[in-house]
Amino acid sequence: MKKQKNPKRVNRNFFKFLTFLLFLQLCTAAGASDLLDRAGSLEREGKSEEARVLYIQWLSKSGSSESDSFGRILIHTLRMPAPLKEDLNLIKKNLYRVNSVQDKKDIIRTALILCELSGNHELTQQYLSALSALYEDAGVSPGRDVTISRLTMSSDIKYEYMAALEENAESPRLLMWIDRAHNQHPFLITEADWLFQLQKVLNKAGYSSQAEIFKKRILKDFPDSIEASLLNKQIFPLAGPEELFSGAEDSEVIQDNISAADPSTDPLPDSSSEYTLYQAGAFQKYENASRLKIELEEAGLVSHVKKEDSAYKVIVESRNDDLTIKILNEKGIQAFRIYP
Repeated sequence: MKKQKNPKRVNRNFFKFLTFLLFLQLCTAAGASDLLDRAGSLEREGKSEEARVLYIQWLSKSGSSESDSFGRILIHTLRMPAPLKEDLNLIKKNLYRVNSVQDKKDIIRTALILCELSGNHELTQQYLSALSALYEDAGVSPGRDVTISRLTMSSDIKYEYMAALEENAESPRLLMWIDRAHNQHPFLITEADWLFQLQKVLNKAGYSSQAEIFKKRILKDFPDSIEASLLNKQIFPLAGPEELFSGAEDSEVIQDNISAADPSTDPLPDSSSEYTLYQAGAFQKYENASRLKIELEEAGLVSHVKKEDSAYKVIVESRNDDLTIKILNEKGIQAFRIYP
């Protein structure tokens, strides 16, 4: 006859097993909480790179119990300086774990900005479709989203600016105009045809060194493009190719205009109206500053990127200080007043 197991012993073993599982969960939660505490301390000390590593560790270890805060921590991590590819990979790995629809929208908007800056049009369309789907699931028109509207208008904007570029080709403030165009629409610098037209106009205006920068970008980022073939003289436009490189002999004469139109000396807004300037951030890389600028503009703030020394500073122009400060605080940005 088969011996029956003692039910009390079975219950006791099962209880021990449950206790062990609970202990493991508590250890995991405690470890995750410790990571956040340490990351916060490092961030307050100005060690953002080390803090970011710990935030990413927390994201990888976070379980369902932290799901409510998961999206906010991911958004906070993405706001810290990092290479574009790393941020895109971070979003790809963690977006599906975000439960909050609003957090998911914010993260996808960030991904779209990163895709614009990296020139990844295929990935841009994927995230654009994902963002549109979130609105459609809620029964809301995707066209009401500022990011979706802006991206669907990108082609029209590009050709509008191409026409404006020709109109400003002989302006002594050409370099300043170009800088403002890139500040307002960072996606322009990821378009090969825009870069080609840009270097052509700059060469004709005598800004050969600036033209060379955009020429190199085309050859590096778009080696298989028609524009690269034109620059390498593998194919030729109908109008003489010599036009691409005209004006180099006038570079010494134009040299004084370069410093006069330097974007780093961009004048303050029109003094005929009252305004206040706040610095919302400073970054070593233009991409990070541009990302914050776009985020602020989507929140309704007028902002600019200015290069000073080796830093790219994000400046907010305010004509309603209370509203500006409120928006900045809601985004967790501690800005400080720089003018007047």
